[in-house]
Amino acid sequence: MLKFAILTFRPFEILVQIIYTLLGGLLSLIGLVPLGNTGGANAISKGNMEIPNDIQTII
Repeated sequence: MLKFAILTFRPFEILVQIIYTLLGGLLSLIGLVPLGNTGGANAISKGNMEIPNDIQTII
């Protein structure tokens, strides 16, 4: 997502992705990243997101 944000030059998305990259591992370890979170700047940070059926079968 960070690479995509840089390639499409979306400053807010770049900033959010840098923050997610720095904090994402730690937050995952302590269970604070919601299920299905895509990591995009438009993702709801405190709520689960629906995982499409085709992806659920893969995981």
